[in-house]
Amino acid sequence: PWLPAGFDVAAQSSGGLDERIAAAFGLCGRGPALLVGMDTPQLTAELLHDVGRDGHDAWFGPAADGGFWALGVAEPAR
Repeated sequence: PWLPAGFDVAAQSSGGLDERIAAAFGLCGRGPALLVGMDTPQLTAELLHDVGRDGHDAWFGPAADGGFWALGVAEPAR
């Protein structure tokens, strides 16, 4: 396969964006998960370095167009 060992690929669920995001996080196991958008030219290792290290329950990467390029949650199953 095209990903290294330890990564799983899941089919995208149906529904609106909110439902698809919730379904993706619902497939995650315990503790932290990060969803990264496909069109993220600004993404660097430095931007991701502190994700999840601040003790917050969620993390949001805002995009210049008003959307977001990343969404992280400490416990996706909650």
